Amino acid sequence: MSGLSHMLDEAAPASIPDIHGLEIPEYVGVYQAIKSVSQEKEIQVVEFLSAYANEGAARVAFGAGLVAAQVLGKRVLVVDASGGDDPTLAKLTAAIPTPLNIAGPDTLATALVRSRTAPIWLATLAARGDDRPGTALPSNLEGIEAWFGALRSEFDLIIVASSPSSKSALGLVLSKMVDGVVLVVEAERTRAPVVQQLQANLHSVGSDPLGVVLTNRRFYLPRWLYRWL
Repeated sequence: MSGLSHMLDEAAPASIPDIHGLEIPEYVGVYQAIKSVSQEKEIQVVEFLSAYANEGAARVAFGAGLVAAQVLGKRVLVVDASGGDDPTLAKLTAAIPTPLNIAGPDTLATALVRSRTAPIWLATLAARGDDRPGTALPSNLEGIEAWFGALRSEFDLIIVASSPSSKSALGLVLSKMVDGVVLVVEAERTRAPVVQQLQANLHSVGSDPLGVVLTNRRFYLPRWLYRWL
């Protein structure tokens, strides 16, 4: 697994500075906002979900995990359930030999891959017999929920990068297994009714979103000036 760990180490520095228009302080703010909700209920397993592909949900999830691990020093697990929505994350998780949902106690070591330079781990979900994170529902959903429960004691934060809701129902299914869902919306692209429908779908399964992250936001004034407005 050392080769995959090396791939993760190389991907991390290149990904942190600016991920889908977000900078490190904004990722720290996302983490702090999530943890502020913990005063009301325990928020440890968080899903990042978008309506459409290429809105940046998988990359934002990966970036949030990298910042929490490398900048804040948290023990983080990023679970790729995105169906290849982000090329960088897909390249890493495609090399993981054992999908988390089919891992047994004797194969967990091959289902979780750790970076050598930061306290961050990666895992993937895939349908049985599929060697990539797919858009089909994994065959052992009960096993996934059980693993989330077992891994809570090992990590400060477990991040799930989900497949866009327009491609798969997996995000809605997983939303019932996590502590909270963060919606990722591409600014000036995704229409409000689409976001509202996704919110309604989440609400119907008892998973109201924690908040929304806007990606690719256009700054019509110098970016630093927005902090003073």
